[in-house]
Amino acid sequence: MLGLTASPASANVAESDWELSPSSPITAPAGVRCAFAVHIEQSVDGVRTRVLATYPDGSVKQREFVGPLVDTVTNMATGASLDVNASGHATIDYNPDGSQTWNWAGPVLMGFAAGHSNHAPGLYLLTGHYTVDISASSRTVRAASGTELDLCAALS
Repeated sequence: MLGLTASPASANVAESDWELSPSSPITAPAGVRCAFAVHIEQSVDGVRTRVLATYPDGSVKQREFVGPLVDTVTNMATGASLDVNASGHATIDYNPDGSQTWNWAGPVLMGFAAGHSNHAPGLYLLTGHYTVDISASSRTVRAASGTELDLCAALS
């Protein structure tokens, strides 16, 4: 898998170490992700997470996410909507500076803001192997091998 490394402790993670990780519905105003306001709500959300590694102080260093996730993405201006399978398998590395590195295989829903990413702005379903660095001010795609569905275009 692209850029994924397991810590020695991950081999000893018990089934009981998984916990549910529900998403919350969100609405992005017009111009933030798409030219129109877009609402994202989960119609299926069985995502689970577990800690794979911690820093010496006990804070989370790496977390794994798996499970079914289907998002209904709605153009708030027209009411047009799409159900998208975003059930990717991901690990997130939490860096001491507050930034994160997301590594995943499969489909994941991700938005990019104009001027704050090396990716075209919009809302996308990214399917394949991707690595994205996320900070408070930017999202940088470091590796991409897969397909992209432009949800703003699909809902226009």
